[in-house]
Amino acid sequence: MSAIVVTPGSCQRVIPLLRRLRAQTIRDRMEIVFVTTTLDELEADEEWLSVFASWKVVAIGALSSMATSRVAGVRAATCPYIAFTEQHCFPEDTWAAAIVDAFETRGAAAVGPVMGNANPQLARSWVNLTVEYGHWMAPHSGGWMDHLPGHNVAYRRDLLMALGDLTTAMETEYSLHLQWRQQGRRLWLEPEAHVYHTNITTQWDHLRAACAFQRPWARSRAQDWGWPRRVVYALSWPLIVLVRLPRVVSNFRRAPKAAGGLVRMMPSILMNLTAASFGEFLGYAGSVGNANAVLLEIELYRERYLSPKDTAAKALFD
Repeated sequence: MSAIVVTPGSCQRVIPLLRRLRAQTIRDRMEIVFVTTTLDELEADEEWLSVFASWKVVAIGALSSMATSRVAGVRAATCPYIAFTEQHCFPEDTWAAAIVDAFETRGAAAVGPVMGNANPQLARSWVNLTVEYGHWMAPHSGGWMDHLPGHNVAYRRDLLMALGDLTTAMETEYSLHLQWRQQGRRLWLEPEAHVYHTNITTQWDHLRAACAFQRPWARSRAQDWGWPRRVVYALSWPLIVLVRLPRVVSNFRRAPKAAGGLVRMMPSILMNLTAASFGEFLGYAGSVGNANAVLLEIELYRERYLSPKDTAAKALFD
């Protein structure tokens, strides 16, 4: 399995993630593909990385988006399975083995992990996890899914390489998953593959991220629509909050450490959903703006978006 690791500079920026990858039970069968700005900036420790079957560096200059960076990694990878990683999402030691086993026994086109919370101390972290990843949040029994948790999915490389526009697919993985399901391809959530996601806990940044995330997704979803349908969906954006709220509340209650704070965190949940819905409005109207730049910053520098009270989470990046 090839693990794609995107870093804007020195390898030191992703050392916390690399520690988890070095701990994988099948690390001797893993290829690490670094996507970075320049070869000199990476400063990789060859001896430290020698525990993997192989590793390579893809230098693409300035990183313009996570999608283009991941596409460069996919094209350079050589293993039959491609796993996307995040600088702030930490896998358990058996994650890679469980993903590979799922591919080989289930015949899936893509395999996703069950999502845990890497910074569970603050209620706002639970809000963000349940809004973004509640559908796949632990505890979860796994199974066949209509879509999988974006940015953390593993794919069959041959299927990715067969896509005409791989960059667009990586910008909106949700749309790719739905397209594959319509084509009869199957998506599996592996209950033995666990990752722990570090969620934004600063006061306003989680709202900015929620809005930015939905803009390219909504534009992609509506790309083949006529303007009358776009206008109807755009003007209906407040109703999206009412549609999503029951599902988010249900997921929030599944989290043992978060359930007791549901009433207290309801304003935060509503603000998050409102920001996301407004992002859909902008996307349906054809406006992406600086969403990709915002998302790139938040993805690559998650430690900057942690509340001063989130001391345990900050320690994850030391």
